Amino acid sequence: MSAKSQSSNVLLILMLVITFPIWFSACAVLFGVLLGLLGATIGIVAGLAGAGMALIFLPFKLIFGGGHWGLIIVLIIVAVLISNRK
Repeated sequence: MSAKSQSSNVLLILMLVITFPIWFSACAVLFGVLLGLLGATIGIVAGLAGAGMALIFLPFKLIFGGGHWGLIIVLIIVAVLISNRK
């Protein structure tokens, strides 16, 4: 090996060792941003699903009052409609 090749290898390794915290933190920031966006997307979808369910069950709650009776009645209605369809 020539002296120039060996010194450039040492310089390259030294640059990698010195800049490792910068690369590591940049990757960690990118990973955190991606997971944060994924979490925000899941939160938005869950919120929209909850709002949709609330709009579906609101009339039953207004008619039959509070509690779980509205949910039970909706499930019975859905079961009857599915069994009549077959």
